[in-house]
Amino acid sequence: MSCGVSSLTASISRLPIKWMAPESINFRRFTTASDVWMFGVFVWEVLSLGQQPFFWLENGQVIHHLEKGTRLPKPDLCPPHLYSLLGRCWDRQPAARPSFSQLVCTLSDIHRDESALSAGGRLGRTRSLSRFHSHDDSAPPPKEDRSLWDRVSVEDTLRRQRDDMVRDREWLQREERQLVLLQVLLQVLLRVFLQVLRRSRLRLPQCRR
Repeated sequence: MSCGVSSLTASISRLPIKWMAPESINFRRFTTASDVWMFGVFVWEVLSLGQQPFFWLENGQVIHHLEKGTRLPKPDLCPPHLYSLLGRCWDRQPAARPSFSQLVCTLSDIHRDESALSAGGRLGRTRSLSRFHSHDDSAPPPKEDRSLWDRVSVEDTLRRQRDDMVRDREWLQREERQLVLLQVLLQVLLRVFLQVLRRSRLRLPQCRR
């Protein structure tokens, strides 16, 4: 994402203002740190499924909001620790932003944690639903001498339990689809980070495991 000399002399109307770091907008200063800022915006776009950054602002309003501390909101698909990483990419001070090498390691850790969470959460929710289902099946049948009110109450309770179980399964399926999509997006981002490093001819970082 490094910009050449032609970008330094381009008019403001031709620059991708909504993707740019404050120092790039104000002073046309393009560095690796400003690349990290723009890469963070790209990650936000991916996790927002193609939403344009700051779509509610005009180009001329962006720098004012950035200097006030306004940042892009957390996408629904973005885990909190990944959004925290994006916040570091959008630090007002260029020197405080992570390097691409640091991003590779941190993103690898996030991908590993999300994969483990996905596997563990899916197993735990499946067990929970299994216990609920077995409890439903083992409920004793109503006795012959129960009143009509008791029978209606039991049937209503069982119906509500079945409805809750259906909703839980639907929720579980939605969560699993989102987790799968998030894992795919993280894998794509990892590949892009590695390509950036290779093109820059930098040594690949040795991430701690």
